[in-house]
Amino acid sequence: MAFRFPFARAFMARYGVNVAGFFWNAGTVLQFVFGLIASSPREIISAVFNVASPTSYMLFGQRQWGVALGGICGIIGTFLAVYPGLMNAEIGTIFGFAFFNVCVACNVFAVQLTRRFGESKNKFARALLGHPRRSSGLGAFTLTRLPIIYENAVHGRWPMALVFAVWALGDIALSFSKAE
Repeated sequence: MAFRFPFARAFMARYGVNVAGFFWNAGTVLQFVFGLIASSPREIISAVFNVASPTSYMLFGQRQWGVALGGICGIIGTFLAVYPGLMNAEIGTIFGFAFFNVCVACNVFAVQLTRRFGESKNKFARALLGHPRRSSGLGAFTLTRLPIIYENAVHGRWPMALVFAVWALGDIALSFSKAE
């Protein structure tokens, strides 16, 4: 089914990364509150990095360095957020965090990938690498957020499952944006 609202499509293509930043900030506010309630310094520091990441996307998402800065902060913040799952050797968390790094790399190099593969004759390369924000947004949603949400829910870490669910909404919004 085609996206029927051309003005919404144009808006999300231009500002989808900013909308994603809003959802990532909303999830981080929840993470910060849960960290304060639990008196967890790791969660609070993670929230600081995780608020710097989407803020960079929201303010400077149209610029390449803003996406790179947001990606670096996001990796550090997400590492701190999933640290218990990584230390417990939870497969979904390990896989999700590893793939998260791949998604961040796609975002950082989105402009270059779009230029190189946007008009590729290979349909697979054009669909996957020619639209890096779409593939990294949907990839992060399905291969990063969902496994981590599952692992957090199974191990009784419901607050973090909720945080990752809100962040997943940001991933979907990112998938509608285009690299310029």
